Amino acid sequence: MRHPARVAILLALLVPVLPALLVPTLVASARAAVVPLGSVASSLSPPRIVVDATGQGYTSWAGGGSGAPLEYCRLPQSATSCASPQSFPYPAGASLDSDAGNAPVFTANGQLALVDSRCCLTSNQKFLLFSSDGGMTFTQPTEIVSDRASGASGNLLDVPPGALFAGSPEQLITSGTGAVTGGGSIQSTGLAAPAADPGWFTPQVASGSLSQSIGLEGSTLVAVFTQESSPSYTVSWVHYLGSGDPNAASSWSAPETLSPAPSLDSNAQLAGGPAGIFVARSIATPGDNEKLVVQKFTGSGWTSPVAITKSAAGERFAIDQTPAGIVYVIWKNTSGPLQYAIATSTAATRFGVAQTLPTRGDVEFPEIAVDAAGAGWATWTNGSSPASAFALPIIPAPQLTTVRLADGGSVSLGTPRPCVEPGAAFIVTLGFQRSKRKHPVYLKISRVAFSVSGSLVKTVTHAPYRATLTMKASAKRGSKVTVRARATITTHHGRPPTRSISARVAVCS
Repeated sequence: MRHPARVAILLALLVPVLPALLVPTLVASARAAVVPLGSVASSLSPPRIVVDATGQGYTSWAGGGSGAPLEYCRLPQSATSCASPQSFPYPAGASLDSDAGNAPVFTANGQLALVDSRCCLTSNQKFLLFSSDGGMTFTQPTEIVSDRASGASGNLLDVPPGALFAGSPEQLITSGTGAVTGGGSIQSTGLAAPAADPGWFTPQVASGSLSQSIGLEGSTLVAVFTQESSPSYTVSWVHYLGSGDPNAASSWSAPETLSPAPSLDSNAQLAGGPAGIFVARSIATPGDNEKLVVQKFTGSGWTSPVAITKSAAGERFAIDQTPAGIVYVIWKNTSGPLQYAIATSTAATRFGVAQTLPTRGDVEFPEIAVDAAGAGWATWTNGSSPASAFALPIIPAPQLTTVRLADGGSVSLGTPRPCVEPGAAFIVTLGFQRSKRKHPVYLKISRVAFSVSGSLVKTVTHAPYRATLTMKASAKRGSKVTVRARATITTHHGRPPTRSISARVAVCS
């Protein structure tokens, strides 16, 4: 008897192939490759990272060479080493030979910019570098401000025109750490040198600010800062009042303590985005086992803590919010490796099971940035002397579409989330779930032929039905290629039917 073939095929998890690749869910036993970035001036200053809509990373850090030059590289999802590496040295001398923080950021018009704060003779001098070709090349550093404000060792935000108040220009807002009139400073600058010193805003603290972070959602701007309050720490918060110069204290609310207190760590961090503003910190209240938690800003305070870990994470954690409003938290496990957890919704009231990254050795001060589809990068330093910097791709779970078959079985289609670099390899996997009924019609997949752009690449005759394909080196950036799987399906009787399904794979731009 010949049965009609109502079937779909799984092309699950098209991801870049890296040595030792870690792939969630459908492709097991593979691990992601750690990308060495180079030496760093200090293990306390990890590479800062942003990603674009394809999950490609852009990172900057203070190099370990003479004068701590600004180092930069691009990280496609398939990268095993730095792409487009660049180094920006500064003139020798006491005024510019130390890096007081740097970070990449996308401006409102989509340009990639690097902000670099140098010091420390009499002031901090902030420099701006622009890239108009997607991080391939940059302008030389141009000084945009020079004053005694702290550097850019907190986080950096680009605020589009009109976002804070009507008529406000596009602004870069930095948060810094260190003792400047009692604590770290927040500074708003434009994209060019100001006509006059713009000044800065320093929340008043009793004992000096150990860390500071800012978060933005629409026109809501919040800052948190930590101060020592033996035996633990106190985290305070302020918010921008909605008008006036962000560098003026009169434009900010009075400080309030973030509850519950105290905090275990000195590095509370914010992540703003479409879902709101969230803070990550370790709390030290009785009975909580010093856990890492996330809280959301309500407009007048903060929600109750949502636990991420059951053990202390100290300063070794970071938080990010994707353009889709999903919160990611990364931290150093007490046993050594890096782990991250993903909120199960934009409310971030629950987090999924922690994912362990294949990191080894001494891991310090991680950073994480992820795109709307879940592709991104983690960066960190080690504590060696001299210290080095590293990066690791965050591989997204596949986008699955499940189709029920006539006999109750199903197949699922997984489409690629990240793009693939020209010349890079990627994995194609086909999967099939047999019906649980007593007498299923469709029994198994017996053969799969994989092709790219109409050309047969590989035929697989046994499970797992997985093939390593290669994106042509000549593939046009920004285009899409067609990957097709033709599967032969075993049934109880009759000639095994064959069916095909295709997927479009994006070439990184």
